[in-house]
Amino acid sequence: MSARVSLAEAASRLAELVDRINRDQITLDLEKDERVVARLSPAHEAPRMPVAKLAEFFARLPRLGEDAERFAEDVSRIRREMPAVADPWA
Repeated sequence: MSARVSLAEAASRLAELVDRINRDQITLDLEKDERVVARLSPAHEAPRMPVAKLAEFFARLPRLGEDAERFAEDVSRIRREMPAVADPWA
């Protein structure tokens, strides 16, 4: 993901923007006179989990217990009661 900000804004909010770049792992384009003149990006990528380890990861998550069935029933009831939303892009 990439975002754009003016040099003046970047200068006044640099610490905040660097925190956002690191936290959200985004690239920030710096503009001068509506032209990109520099780019800030994270120094390293966020750690990623290999697909092969997903099953192990999910197995370690806490179980919902008896609440899971009630939650599933609530979701089903809400889906039945809520009107279908028309796709505005269709």
